[in-house]
Amino acid sequence: MKKSEVAKLLAIVSAFDNRRVEAEHVEAWFAVIGEFDFADAAEAVREHLRSSHEWLMPVHIVEGITGLKQERAWEPPALTAAEQMLCAAAGVPAEEFAERRDDHEWVAHLRSRWLGVEA
Repeated sequence: MKKSEVAKLLAIVSAFDNRRVEAEHVEAWFAVIGEFDFADAAEAVREHLRSSHEWLMPVHIVEGITGLKQERAWEPPALTAAEQMLCAAAGVPAEEFAERRDDHEWVAHLRSRWLGVEA
């Protein structure tokens, strides 16, 4: 991110909390968050302002960007062919099945109801 983008982020934040933004503040923040993408940092700022009463600090942006990257990298666990067939028959999204696959009663109910397979 450019220093001008850090200044822009701090100006946005200042509109909410009336903080003073001067050249030394931009330099200090740049030293901590300058390596990140502006769009990611802006999203982290928006999320912080939506969800927290805390005074925004660089660590909040770093943590927010870390969370964004983890969300983007997440992929649902792969389903077996049988699980995919069950999801299709029952109209259950793969993500929901992956989250609940260890609930054996729920899976048995789906198999019984949608595939006619008794446990």
